[in-house]
Amino acid sequence: MNKQNKKNPLIPYEDQWVALTSNKKKVLFASKNLKTLHKKIENDTSNLVLMKVPPFNMVFAP
Repeated sequence: MNKQNKKNPLIPYEDQWVALTSNKKKVLFASKNLKTLHKKIENDTSNLVLMKVPPFNMVFAP
């Protein structure tokens, strides 16, 4: 893992759905779509945080 990925663990997951640990420090599962991610995590009983990692070449303003 390079230095940039240590600072931001989401770099390899650009434009994907991810399931993070509850402290948001580690990606446990990832998928291109939410339906597939849900299938991957349906038997996981831990508290997960789901989010879509946006493409890095665009700006997001909530």
